[in-house]
Amino acid sequence: MSDSASNIKQLFKSDRAILILCIGIAFIFWLFTKLSYTYQSTISIPTQYTLPDKKILTEPAPEFIEVDISGTGWDLISTFMSRGNYQVDLDVNTAENTTRTISSLLLESKISRQLSSNLKIENIRPNNIILSLEDLAIKKIPVRLDENVTLAPLYQYKDSIRIYPQMIRVKGPASIVRDIHEWSTSTLIMQDVEQSFERNLPLRVHSNANVTFTPNVVICRGEVEETTEKRLKVPIEVVNAPDSLLLIILPRSIDISCVVGVSDYDRLRPNKFKAVVDFKQIVARKKEQSLKIEIRKKPSFISNFNFSPHRADYILQSIN
Repeated sequence: MSDSASNIKQLFKSDRAILILCIGIAFIFWLFTKLSYTYQSTISIPTQYTLPDKKILTEPAPEFIEVDISGTGWDLISTFMSRGNYQVDLDVNTAENTTRTISSLLLESKISRQLSSNLKIENIRPNNIILSLEDLAIKKIPVRLDENVTLAPLYQYKDSIRIYPQMIRVKGPASIVRDIHEWSTSTLIMQDVEQSFERNLPLRVHSNANVTFTPNVVICRGEVEETTEKRLKVPIEVVNAPDSLLLIILPRSIDISCVVGVSDYDRLRPNKFKAVVDFKQIVARKKEQSLKIEIRKKPSFISNFNFSPHRADYILQSIN
């Protein structure tokens, strides 16, 4: 006989083994006695609603019914082990837009048929379920970006932030969907951005869970680039001067300074701007000694635009 087998045999012959056996037998008798008593507990039973085609509930219905039950410990243990098989099926079998109340008696009847006959239902929450039925509506709406993005100094957007897709589908009760004309994303928060970015941005959740959006996540892209300052000389044009008069302006050009992205630096040239003085200023204000310089064209991809001078002196001569 091996040493281990001998040790086990000696253990069962010892007083400690007898004590453990007695405690185990006592515990089993205590457990059987306790489980024969009556207890109260609560179980959650999921609900399943069957609706007619093209109909939807105006407000979300309860997803679970809380049931207070009482019974012996044995029955409660059996119930909790089988609770995954329980479900309350509710058939809203009307095609009309109506409100229907499902009473606690009907709920109790559906639940009691699934539980053991030894269990007693003490209480049900909610006591009744009110279901408002209406037409299902679906339509497409634009997405509005909600953003709080700041760029690092000397950086700018190469293009505006864009979201994809720009249109989404909203689905839900007609009385709610008809008042939804656009929907916003959750807030995009980024600080001191120096690089182009792409983010998956969830849509804001509607307060009514029966209103859903497809897709419910959009892609947000922003192209960011470094900026630099550029200075240019742009000639001043004279407009609305009669053919019989010669309008000479001093100076003949203006100095422009602006901030531009590095990708647009080379294509930013004087012909992207148009600076003019209007002869009509002389007619309207005969005592004016100088004319206001107007900027009538400038590219959209620049910022921090400045120019000087803002006024030009002039000499008026007759051509004849």
